[in-house]
Amino acid sequence: LLRFVAHALQECQAGDSKRSADRLLSLKEIADRLGCSVQTVTKGFRCGRYPFVLKDGGRLIGSEKGLERWIETRTKQAAFAASSARGSLR
Repeated sequence: LLRFVAHALQECQAGDSKRSADRLLSLKEIADRLGCSVQTVTKGFRCGRYPFVLKDGGRLIGSEKGLERWIETRTKQAAFAASSARGSLR
C-alpha cells in the first residue's frame, strides 16, 4: 500500500518541473511544521482541511511536497487578501 501511495504522489507531481522524490511525513512531523497538535491535524484531515494527508490502513501520513504546496497556496491567499483589504481602504 505504501508503494501505491508513493506512486500516486509521484503521479500528482508529474506536472511539476522539479521531479525530486516526495517524502511521507508522520502526523507529528506535519503538526510540528504547522505549529499545531497532532489532534488538530487529525481533526483537520477528517473535515477535509488537509488534502496532503492520506490514510494508510489505520494510520495517517502526509506528503511533504503536498504540505509545502498547501502552505505556499495559503501564504499567497493571505497576501492577496491583505493587499485587497489595503486597496479597499484607499
